[in-house]
Amino acid sequence: MRLSGIFFFVAVLLAFTACQTSKASLRSHVGALNIVSVDLTANQVSATHPAAARYLKDYTRFRLHHNSDPGGRPINVQIEMNALLYKDPLLSVLVGSANTLAATVSITDTDGRMLMRRQLSVTSNAAINGVVGAVIAATDNHNKITQELVVGLAGRIEKMLFGKVGNHR
Repeated sequence: MRLSGIFFFVAVLLAFTACQTSKASLRSHVGALNIVSVDLTANQVSATHPAAARYLKDYTRFRLHHNSDPGGRPINVQIEMNALLYKDPLLSVLVGSANTLAATVSITDTDGRMLMRRQLSVTSNAAINGVVGAVIAATDNHNKITQELVVGLAGRIEKMLFGKVGNHR
C-alpha cells in the first residue's frame, strides 16, 4: 500500500513537471528573427514526392518571411522530410491509419551554429477508421491532402520560431 502511494506521488510530480515544461519559441530566447533562407534537404522522401517537397519549401518560406524582422537575428531554416504517408484503406480497416507528414527542422545562425532542432509532424483523418475510413482512404484526393498537411506543418514551424501562429513582429 505504501509503495503504491509513492508511485502515485512520483507520477503526479512527473505530470506536473511535464505541464510546466514548455517548448518556447526561438524568438522568446534570442529576440527578433530575420529569416535568411528556407531550404529543403534532398532525401528519398523528397525525391519520391517532389511536388510535395517543393510546396513545403515554398509555402513555409512564405509563412516565415511574413513574420521575419529585417533587423532581427539572421537565421537559416533547414527542413528534411522524414515521411509523407497517405491513409491506407486496408490498414484503416485492420488497425487504423492516417495521412501523415513528418519532418526534422533545423535552425542555424549564419555561422552554421545549431540553435534549435525538432521533429515535427501533422496528421489528418486519423479518427475515422474501419470500413468508413477505408472508403475515405480509397477516394481521397492526395493533392488536397498534401496541401492540408503542408499548411499544418508550416504552421508548426512558424509556432516553433515565433510562438503563437500569426503572432507578427
